[in-house]
Amino acid sequence: MSAESQENLPTHRSLRRRTSLFRSEEDEALSKFINNIYNYGIPMIAVSVLVWIVVASSDGKYIYRYMPFPPYILVIIVYLVMMLLHCLPMIAHVALCNWMWAMVAWLCTTLAVCCVLHNFSVLTLLLLLALSVVLLLVLNFSGAKCPVEFLPGGVISSGFMMAMTVALIVLGIVQLSTDSIKVLDAFVSVLFVMLIVAIPIQAQFCHGRMEYFQVVPRLHQMVSILTLYLSSVMFFCCLLYFTVATDRHETVTTEATTEHIYS
Repeated sequence: MSAESQENLPTHRSLRRRTSLFRSEEDEALSKFINNIYNYGIPMIAVSVLVWIVVASSDGKYIYRYMPFPPYILVIIVYLVMMLLHCLPMIAHVALCNWMWAMVAWLCTTLAVCCVLHNFSVLTLLLLLALSVVLLLVLNFSGAKCPVEFLPGGVISSGFMMAMTVALIVLGIVQLSTDSIKVLDAFVSVLFVMLIVAIPIQAQFCHGRMEYFQVVPRLHQMVSILTLYLSSVMFFCCLLYFTVATDRHETVTTEATTEHIYS
């Protein structure tokens, strides 16, 4: 071995040691980031579910009668909170602001779901909750653990989500203009498909498996926790809506059959 090679050998070893240490710190930060998402997100979901069960089994399910404003105001507040956290990342550096806005979103979301519980029995609610848990576990697991080659790429996912967002905006405007139940059914159906695709994508991102998007724990922590919470709640609300829509369709079919028999 030449003298020059002997001189460069300690430098190469030091460089490898620094690279290994840097990767170890990155892996540790990502692992802490993932743990925090589930350690905070799952209890938020669990407490909301507990509130819904208590409300559904009592007179509290008629809470919408005593609210001084329409329930959709709560949804607007949640949307504004998420926009605030996304558009002003400097808020992520202040833990108190983070949790204050997170609690506002959690409270508004929990109350908004309470406003529709009068349409469901406790048994129906429990069955839909169980179904939601199973489906959400499958979707999150597929994004976090499935081989990347079996999952949609970043470009395909982004294009699909943009198309679904445009479809939701168009359907939302049409529904507000016409007050059509069929358009509302289409809106919720598109939202449900969008969530089925979005939940695995979010799990990919949170586990650092997105090739073109880098996780920055300090900036993405609270947004990721709220995204896990809100996507789970919206998925559950879609199942609630489909249950109501199915009952409505069966009622209309029965009434039409009865009128046909007696006509």
